[in-house]
Amino acid sequence: MQVKIDGITHRGEGVGRIDGKATFIPFAIPGETVEIEIVQERSKFIRGRLKRVLDPSPDREEPKCPYYTTCGGCQFQHVSYERQLALKRQIVQDNLQRIAGITARVEPVIASKNRWNYRNKVTWHVREGKLGYYQEGSHDLLPILTCLIISQPLQLISNEIRHFLKQHPLVGNGEIAVRYSHNTKDSMLLFSGFSHIPIAWQELSSVSANAVHINNGQTTVLCGSEYWHEKLGTIKFMIPAASFFQVNHSQAEKIIAILTKELPLNPDMHLVDLYCGVGALTLNLASSVTKVIGIEEYPPSIEYARLNAEHNHIQNAVFCCGTSETVFPNLSEHADVIVVDPPRAGCHPDVIKSIVNQQPEHIAYVSCNPGTLARDLGMLKEFGYTPTLIQPIDMFPQTYHVETVVLMSRL
Repeated sequence: MQVKIDGITHRGEGVGRIDGKATFIPFAIPGETVEIEIVQERSKFIRGRLKRVLDPSPDREEPKCPYYTTCGGCQFQHVSYERQLALKRQIVQDNLQRIAGITARVEPVIASKNRWNYRNKVTWHVREGKLGYYQEGSHDLLPILTCLIISQPLQLISNEIRHFLKQHPLVGNGEIAVRYSHNTKDSMLLFSGFSHIPIAWQELSSVSANAVHINNGQTTVLCGSEYWHEKLGTIKFMIPAASFFQVNHSQAEKIIAILTKELPLNPDMHLVDLYCGVGALTLNLASSVTKVIGIEEYPPSIEYARLNAEHNHIQNAVFCCGTSETVFPNLSEHADVIVVDPPRAGCHPDVIKSIVNQQPEHIAYVSCNPGTLARDLGMLKEFGYTPTLIQPIDMFPQTYHVETVVLMSRL
């Protein structure tokens, strides 16, 4: 069956129509005519499998990865990088307009300096002694030898882990996360899901400076320490193994640069940073205001946010442990500026209510999910907040994911 592709979904799938029904086809590019096989049909939509491209886009490229279409980690390797950026901008525009009714200009997506080998973190699934990723849409393991979007040091460390796994099998199924900093040359291995790590694995200290095992909430240091070092913006960070930190460092620097340049901060202001993690945004903005307050529910992140403030000689930062929806409404101080960087699920509804009750002059929203971003901006829009900057950033080349920084003010 032939379909003309005229749109794109938030998951990077091509969209066409069959008998008036929206038809979703992975690996199809808007503008193409393709031949598909229908794999699912519902009352309102159809899902198809791409069989052949009849009229290819000039932006179609041959994927570099031998695991592409099977792995599920990348969705845009078949698209030229320039078109990837255009599609991501369109995804942000479509979500804001459809969900929130926001038609303000979306700036062109800021390209990533590295289109390949950019990730500073990889999480490997371990099943029956094999290392890999899950296949698309399943929990079936696909053994992976090389991944083209992780950094070269991560690839080398992963090769060592794969070799070591053959000599010293791990009992059960779990995950091994690996992090590496190009700035500090520090690294971290995090083992989770395993009940026991044989003592032989401590020999990997020659490969990674730090390694920990987390089991039932208990952290055991296998070598080095429970944290790794990174530098972002002007701040040096210690980051515990399981804490969130951006995976594309050069693009994370651009988020800091945008907030520092575009947020109209002054020394009389109080700033609150929700979902603050180890203080990546909080501490980089601290010098521009009187006081910053960071709120984060993961206790190790808050512990190290406080240590990071101390070690960087920042005295106007306060960090509170708890969910943003419970801690933020009970703050006694008024926030002139609120920064939010929530997980993919977006802000809890009570957080939006509390932001509105605070009536800050400015809001900065950093999002990795255009759908929940649009939902939350739509609620803020109802209370008079208008976007003054919508800036997508390509944090994840070769995938459909896009980071967006939105600044809002009451006009």
